[in-house]
Amino acid sequence: MNYAKFNQVVISILLCCLLLIAVVRSQVTADKARYDVAAYVWPSYHPDDRAKIFWPMGIGEWETVLSNQPKFTGHAQPRHPLWGYINEADPYVAEMEINAAADHGVNVFIFDWNWYDGLPYLEGHLNDGYLQARNKNRIRPRSMTI
Repeated sequence: MNYAKFNQVVISILLCCLLLIAVVRSQVTADKARYDVAAYVWPSYHPDDRAKIFWPMGIGEWETVLSNQPKFTGHAQPRHPLWGYINEADPYVAEMEINAAADHGVNVFIFDWNWYDGLPYLEGHLNDGYLQARNKNRIRPRSMTI
């Protein structure tokens, strides 16, 4: 058996395999760049006068969080937010949310926004928070209308 020829064939096969792996790896990297990782935003954690029919204190969904009670033995309620009871319509808060999301691979926020009684409703987070944030370019907005 001609070992030189055998070694040449083995080396050629290995080089072809390495080339194939490099091509596949570059394609996978290119595919990853085409995908978005999105977070759905329910924007009700800010004051909205029109929401007082649901949350009379005027602080939005935080009233629901504050009023949570255990439903059974061992139920971990009430729970308290790590960042505290923040106003998501504040641009500084939106900047914190954007940084946290972008630092962990989220590149799109999908904002839920609604019309109620013929007018936009709960739009403070988007209009006053996200759109005023200095780092908003780190996350692309998308919207869904209900």
